[in-house]
Amino acid sequence: MAYEAVIYDTQGKAIGEVRAIFDRGWLLNGYEQCTFLTSAKKELARLDDFTFGNYLVITDDQLDVWGGYFDPEQGWGTNQKVTMQAYSGERLFERRAYPGAKLLSSTAGAVYRQIIEAMNSVLPWSTLLRPGVIYEGGNSRDETISTKKLYDDVLRVSARSGNDFYVEPVVENGILHFEGHWYARRGTTKDFALEEGVNIEAKDNVMEYQGEIWNYVFAFGNASTWVERETAIAYVQHSIDRYDVRMYPLAVDSNDPATVQAHADAFVQYHAYPRRSFNLTIGGKRVREDARLTALKTVRIGDVVDLKLYSAAESGRQGVETQVRIIGLTHRGKRDLMDVIANEVKP
Repeated sequence: MAYEAVIYDTQGKAIGEVRAIFDRGWLLNGYEQCTFLTSAKKELARLDDFTFGNYLVITDDQLDVWGGYFDPEQGWGTNQKVTMQAYSGERLFERRAYPGAKLLSSTAGAVYRQIIEAMNSVLPWSTLLRPGVIYEGGNSRDETISTKKLYDDVLRVSARSGNDFYVEPVVENGILHFEGHWYARRGTTKDFALEEGVNIEAKDNVMEYQGEIWNYVFAFGNASTWVERETAIAYVQHSIDRYDVRMYPLAVDSNDPATVQAHADAFVQYHAYPRRSFNLTIGGKRVREDARLTALKTVRIGDVVDLKLYSAAESGRQGVETQVRIIGLTHRGKRDLMDVIANEVKP
């Protein structure tokens, strides 16, 4: 696997390269990490390159670009080996908070754009984050940003809208910046299968049921009295028939009727069923090398693919065949393996 790893200073200017074995991850609607070992003795003259806040961008010929910034934790061993750690660009939202409270009324994507603009205006120092490709469709909503990390606001808007976000490192004319993208839904449905014994191996804890079940939602707005509060109901009858009624009271930080209903709909759709999650590895001793390489080049965050497992059992029969969405990817550089977290896609 051919790769290039470049360090940039806080202004986005390239200051050096790194040769190492990297473990790096990608996560749907969240940040991940990159870790690698380096020698303090060998790199003594340039340890300042790894200063917390400097940036790292890794490109190669098989995987998506990875970009983020150095930050603690950082481990120093008695053998003069240092474990360097960086966090992906989505964590940039943690480095700003809004000083006060501001109501944003628009679609989820437009709210996301305004959050990025706030990132660069709340302090005299701007960030390297810029608006990218932003989907601004969907229902209008009220969202309040306040004195907490803007990352929390982004997560909330994404969860309530069902939309996805991603922060991409971009180098133009030798200068690094990051672009915040917003998707109606990230990834594509591909005519491709992750198949045990062909391109994946199953981990010991290969399948687990996750999440609380809530199939009837009573949502209410934030007006000062119950007489003034907008309310909404959303339920999934099939889930009620199967698991009995499970009612959830959902407080919404808005009193707009469409916003309250949208939050109720999104919440019940997400929680109406337990979610099966699968822990897999692309690669290993029992897979075909050509199939492993194809999977590494094909599978991306947000994609929906087929899954064929033969070592897991369900409903009294051996094997699982279903569709899954790729939620997390972690590439292990030493063995060139990719750990995969995939959630079942409900029909």
